[in-house]
Amino acid sequence: MATPEVDEVRKLIEERLEAVRDGDYFAVLGLSRETPAPLVQQAYFQLAKRIHPDTMSRHGLEDLRDVARAIFQFATEAKDVLSNVQDRARYLRGDLRPVIPGGLGERSAPKSRNNEEAGKIAFHKGSVLLTKRSYGEAERLLKQAVVGVPGSAKYWTSLGWAIFQNVDERPASERLEEARKAWERALAIDEDNAQVHYYMALYYKTAGDMERCQDELERVLYIDANHVDAQREMRLIRMRSGKQAKSRQTGPGLLSRLLTRGKKRS
Repeated sequence: MATPEVDEVRKLIEERLEAVRDGDYFAVLGLSRETPAPLVQQAYFQLAKRIHPDTMSRHGLEDLRDVARAIFQFATEAKDVLSNVQDRARYLRGDLRPVIPGGLGERSAPKSRNNEEAGKIAFHKGSVLLTKRSYGEAERLLKQAVVGVPGSAKYWTSLGWAIFQNVDERPASERLEEARKAWERALAIDEDNAQVHYYMALYYKTAGDMERCQDELERVLYIDANHVDAQREMRLIRMRSGKQAKSRQTGPGLLSRLLTRGKKRS
């Protein structure tokens, strides 16, 4: 007779088997894509305690030993990839394709592939709406796009821009933070993306942090010296800085001279 513990193990195996068939390294470990690398090992060892093939006999689940072995093999692969910064980035970009353990195979219509196709379609539609400045609809479609293709810096960049421009649907502080998070996701995939750093500069400018705004603009121009928008923003900052410096130099000096003349006349 099955116990609650055995039922939980069976259910866990069924869930993680779906993740293996989808080729999802994060899901097989029960993680989200934002989970930091140090927690990957912890999740792996917790999973190993529950579904290691050697524990199947103890639970009376000998029929699932081969399935548990395949899941454990895939989970070990997931742990190795997600714990490595370079491999994790390659996986998120789609450059590293998981290998499904023998005997399991993908379903005839894998969810991951369907999601990817739906994501591409949503991105195309969302991009068209961005050009038409229909930011609310563009945002909704681009959110679908990043679900289907989470490893694309381009998709996250466009989503951040749609959120940044969609000023009518939530408070400014909430909107800015959502946009920043989208751009941070893009930079986690492609840290030398000049356009994303430019958008981050606009975020800091809007937030009133001109020092960090200038840092981001300098990063843009380091990556792409011919980035026209960044050049323009940098000129404006320098012009304002020059005027402020001139005001500080001439203002007090002029006042001091006037006061001095007044004393002499008296």
